[in-house]
Amino acid sequence: MAFSFSYQSILDYRSHQAELAEMELARLQRSLLLAEGELRRLVQRWHRGRRQLAQGLQKGLAGKLMQVWRLYVTDLEAQLERQTAAVEELRDRVAEARSKLLEAVKNRKAMELLQQRQKEIWLREETRQELRELGEIGVRTAARRLS
Repeated sequence: MAFSFSYQSILDYRSHQAELAEMELARLQRSLLLAEGELRRLVQRWHRGRRQLAQGLQKGLAGKLMQVWRLYVTDLEAQLERQTAAVEELRDRVAEARSKLLEAVKNRKAMELLQQRQKEIWLREETRQELRELGEIGVRTAARRLS
């Protein structure tokens, strides 16, 4: 008789939940990497814009051109604020997804441990039953030899 885990459907469900949590975490981590990359690019552009603005001030560029540079830098600062907020939100979501994955894995492992314990009990019972049958066969064989 083959081993049958009575809670197999629950184990399957918990395994599926752990897979889904893992995929969600991976998706969020990818999004976070992209958002952080965009933030770095914005910071670089902001530094270049600030340098250009400082050089323009030193060279005494025309008022209109200086106004354009100031608007550009101000716009970059607003983009930086939005991107920083987006990165922080993604970091929070990644941390939450990591916690969900940890919980899902813990739940799955609990069921796997239960399955392992039930299988060990089943194996001990199977071994005990086989030994009993072998003992009975031995008794019958000895009885046949004596008769």
